[in-house]
Amino acid sequence: AAAVSEMSVSDMSRREALTRRSTALQAASLLAADGAAAAPALGLLSKLVANVLGAPAEPKYRKVRLSNPKIAAALGASPAAHALLQLCGFRLAEGGAR
Repeated sequence: AAAVSEMSVSDMSRREALTRRSTALQAASLLAADGAAAAPALGLLSKLVANVLGAPAEPKYRKVRLSNPKIAAALGASPAAHALLQLCGFRLAEGGAR
């Protein structure tokens, strides 16, 4: 199988996005159990979701390149951080395909 290279947000209504954001914030408390080590991931996740909510039709906010050094550094290999991205509506894309 090809490696996952990006995540992109699926089409959803603003209401659904707000509901997912609330669920994701609840799930973030699980990630926060990692203490200060989780701060970069939580900050990035919050920013990514805020960008989509602020401009839902803007394509540049609807995907995240996991190979981006800043993204990789913030999320690392944390399964919880990747799960939160999916809770927020992002989906895995292999080889750059959506």
